Amino acid sequence: MSADDTTPAGAPRPFSIFGGGPFLALARRCHLVRASGLLDVGWLVGLAWGPIGLAALFRLAGHQPVDPIDLDISVHARLLVEMPLLVAAGQMLDGQCRAAVHQLYLGRLADPEALDRILDRTEALAHARWVEAALFAGAFLLGQLVLWGVLGATGILTGTARASMSFTRAWYSVIALPLVQFLAARWMWRWAVWTYFLARLSRLPLAAEATHPDRAAGLGCLAWPLGGFNWFVLAFVSVLAGGWGTRLLEGTSTVRAFIPNALTIFFFAITVGCAPLLLFSIHLYRAKRRDTAAYSLWNLDYVRRFRAKWIERAPGDPLGTEDVQSFDNTQNVFQMILTTRLLVFSPTKLKYTILAVLAPMLPLLLLEVPIERILERIGQSALGVLPL
Repeated sequence: MSADDTTPAGAPRPFSIFGGGPFLALARRCHLVRASGLLDVGWLVGLAWGPIGLAALFRLAGHQPVDPIDLDISVHARLLVEMPLLVAAGQMLDGQCRAAVHQLYLGRLADPEALDRILDRTEALAHARWVEAALFAGAFLLGQLVLWGVLGATGILTGTARASMSFTRAWYSVIALPLVQFLAARWMWRWAVWTYFLARLSRLPLAAEATHPDRAAGLGCLAWPLGGFNWFVLAFVSVLAGGWGTRLLEGTSTVRAFIPNALTIFFFAITVGCAPLLLFSIHLYRAKRRDTAAYSLWNLDYVRRFRAKWIERAPGDPLGTEDVQSFDNTQNVFQMILTTRLLVFSPTKLKYTILAVLAPMLPLLLLEVPIERILERIGQSALGVLPL
């Protein structure tokens, strides 16, 4: 999507990282897109999981053995949890990227013409037909590998491989798994494209100001899309937790054995999500160094004139005067410069990434430790801190 020729120079241009591509066009033709522009995830989940659930009910009604795939928690987590989360994460990322780009224009943080050129290329990559075709081909190939037993039922990392050929296995491998894997790959491609945008933007001269109250020289808007990224992490870890839960039920592993994997996922998520933002640390450093020097000299002249007027001369009554208030404001501005971070994102926001990794794993504790025992330990801990 290129900028509209009628748009005034320097005005914010429309931008959407998820608003195009052949998949969305096909979804619109199939009436799977709501009037608001959001994908109707209910129909997608019904298409992917519905036949699997019905097949399981028919088996139970006919007193037939349950298909092993039905016993794999990660299969249901992928279709009932990951798929809705992927759609939600995509919509959130699209809105946050659009808001960040809008802020760049309104704040005149970069040259509008250069920004237009980068966004044209960014949208062209995000909505490229050949990319989505390649992603779908890869997802379909993965489903075929599962169908013919080359991989386990839930893919490369988790799941069981003992399921025999059945309707459930065929539907899951040919329809459900390729669909959700395509949605995941499509999301990751969009994040890669956004990373490309950040890399190109970081090479432009940016009008960063260390006096900005966001403590990121006005560039804090570039960290907004981390919210959508954390939802993607939650979706990804939910499937892994489902696979681990299946192994716990089978008695082939323990929660303790998954801790190294959880730590690896967390550090990988931090790297993929935050590493592109480190490219802007040099802009923050330059802005902070420049403004520290400039405001230091300006404050030095100001405090000398303040001293000459109110200390060295007969001050009278300075209470409530504008000079005192201005003196206090200059100190606050200088402190703001000194506390400007060298990171676009606040390190405290990493807690949301931690939560995205840990939340799907909390139910695993209930599989290994009975809820009564957990409550008993909580009670003992609470009573232990009460005075006798």
